[in-house]
Amino acid sequence: LSLGALKVLRHYQRNGYPEASRPRVSGNVALEIEVLMESYLNHLVERDLRVPAFVRQVRRVREAG
Repeated sequence: LSLGALKVLRHYQRNGYPEASRPRVSGNVALEIEVLMESYLNHLVERDLRVPAFVRQVRRVREAG
């Protein structure tokens, strides 16, 4: 886990939604946090979730125009 991702996660933990949603997170750190959270949720429910794949597909379609 990078220092940047750790700092962002600590910020999220310490603040409510309005405050936590303010900082801008670089693409690399955001991706790192996304992968970490997906892995953690998969571990908790003990199966693969379909929602992350759906979100990635929607992002690709949106970026394609």
